Amino acid sequence: MIDSMPCPPASCGSPQTDRRASSRIRFDCPVRWGRGGADRFGWARDASEQGAGFTVRSLSAPSLDDTIRLVFELDDRYEWVVDDNAVVRRCDPRDDGMCEVGVQLSDLGM
Repeated sequence: MIDSMPCPPASCGSPQTDRRASSRIRFDCPVRWGRGGADRFGWARDASEQGAGFTVRSLSAPSLDDTIRLVFELDDRYEWVVDDNAVVRRCDPRDDGMCEVGVQLSDLGM
């Protein structure tokens, strides 16, 4: 599911706290991410020209400033390599054992 919206309510709080300069597109699909060849899995939330957001289990969350490869699995046959060099800029733990991750895309991403 792809849905255009200025800012998903679950991930951006007030407009003053949203760091992205362009509109976000909401995604609802599995995500694969990793560094050094080890893939991990999560769920995509949104993407924009400068960044992307996804949710992972806290036990497998990346660290701030990690450079990761990010892939949205759009369906059984199609995937979108969002960026091979996305940099983790936020990783906020939730009460349910999950973590909200935000990445900054490299100039070559998207």
